[in-house]
Parts: sequence; C-alpha cells; structure tokens
Amino acid sequence: PESRFLEEYRIAMSGVMQELVREEGGWTYVGELLNGRSFSQKMDHLVCFLPGTLALGHMTGADPTNHEHLDLAKKLMATCVVGVGSTHSTPPSIICDLCQPSSHTCDPIT
Repeated sequence: PESRFLEEYRIAMSGVMQELVREEGGWTYVGELLNGRSFSQKMDHLVCFLPGTLALGHMTGADPTNHEHLDLAKKLMATCVVGVGSTHSTPPSIICDLCQPSSHTCDPIT
C-alpha cells in the first residue's frame, strides 16, 4: 500500500514540474491549467505549501533525482516569501491570495 502512495506522489510532482512550473523575472512559480488545457500565469497562495511537500519528498527519498524536488522547493519558497510584497507599501511578506508574475499584480481577499 505505501508504494502506491509513493508512486502517486512521484507522478503528481512530475506532472506539476513538467506542466505548471515556470520561471519569469528570476522568480519560480506554479501556474494553473484552465479547463485542463490552457496555461494561466496566476499562482494561488496555496502553492506556498508545496515547498514543504517537496522538501519532505526529498528527505524521505521520494525524489527520484535526489535533487530536483529540493531545488524547486527552495525556488518556490523564495517566490512565496518575497512574492509581490515588494510592490506594496508594506515590507515584503508571504505572497498574497493570487499573483500574476508577469504583471507583478496581486489580488487581495475580497
């Protein structure tokens, strides 16, 4: 049973890395697929939980490359911590609800 979850994790992370991860302006982000087909640059703040998952995957040996998951975790965490906070009058902080890396915009909770 445990091997099934390991395989599902690997398949899911492989899909995320191949289809959803992008880099722009020195920042790494995870976009979304609209209707399962068209890529959108918007990164939801919940993506900021992914670095922890990737780091745990690396620590437990679930990363088949032994480095890609940890490398991505570090890049995503940097994006989440600095995020678009620098575009606001407040000091940099955790990323807002929804950000668009190309336009450096942030949609607050309404």
